[in-house]
Amino acid sequence: MNPEVAQAIPGLVERGVLQAEDGTVQLRVARGELLSVRGELRALWWLGVTLVMAGVGVLIAEKAQQLGPLAITLGLSAAAAGCLGWVVRHGPSFSWGQGESETVAFDYVLLLGASLLAADMAYIEVQFRTLGLGWPWHLLLGSLIMAALSVRYDSRLLFSLALTTFAAWRGVTASTFVSFAWFTTSAMTVRINTLGCGVLFVALGFAMTRLDRKAHFEPVAAHLGWSLVLGAMAQGALGPSHRAEGWLGWSLALLATAAGLAVLAWVGRRFTLLLLAVLALYVAASRLILEGVHDEQAVVAYFLVSGVLTVVALLAAHRVLRRSGDA
Repeated sequence: MNPEVAQAIPGLVERGVLQAEDGTVQLRVARGELLSVRGELRALWWLGVTLVMAGVGVLIAEKAQQLGPLAITLGLSAAAAGCLGWVVRHGPSFSWGQGESETVAFDYVLLLGASLLAADMAYIEVQFRTLGLGWPWHLLLGSLIMAALSVRYDSRLLFSLALTTFAAWRGVTASTFVSFAWFTTSAMTVRINTLGCGVLFVALGFAMTRLDRKAHFEPVAAHLGWSLVLGAMAQGALGPSHRAEGWLGWSLALLATAAGLAVLAWVGRRFTLLLLAVLALYVAASRLILEGVHDEQAVVAYFLVSGVLTVVALLAAHRVLRRSGDA
């Protein structure tokens, strides 16, 4: 309840600042008579999509021989077409700005349709080997389809899935038939691909904002991009020094990149990016500080003290940003 707001609303209606209908709704909200369940509905829809896809996987695994590849392929195609057909009929008109769907279900029906289509493509590839050794290309195709659908129907949820699928394509392509061990050349290949994807996503988010084309998608691209960039550098930094070539260079690069991101995040009042930057700074600093330390008690004491100080600093930063009204 918010008594002060409840007392102010009738006056705003009398002066014409609020329409009578809007004032009635806002008054009920201020009195605590109306509560939003949008978050709960989104969680239920997400759970529903997850359960449907899990059920599809179980059905394919257990009934593949009885149904046959053709029946499964046609069934997945029909289900995907049904979901996407509903999306086409009920979708908003296209806009480069932020659109509003009529129902909470829209994003999740779109997500389900795209997921079923991706599952259908994967199943066709597994059963019929249409691409042969080039099978990872179906991940790229799926990513492009998801990206197109997300832009057309203004779905940040699907856009994030498109970016992660693209990153998966690069990762699978780089690591096919090679080892993931820290000390092998393959690890460097995967790391460079991860770093490249991260830079690409950050640049994409910047371009969207600069060109005002789906600018509200920028946080999705920025957060995923910076996570990949920092994660790739952390992978190089955390390898054992006797096996990982260049760990010192990766540690210093991680330290510098995280520091720069922390400054940008603080200036832009973006706490989530600040959190990523601080965690990366902590990893890089800890790697450099503890390299020559072999006393287990000293290591434990370091992590206890530095961990607490880092959490306290993050809480203080969040409080400052929240007071500014931007966190």
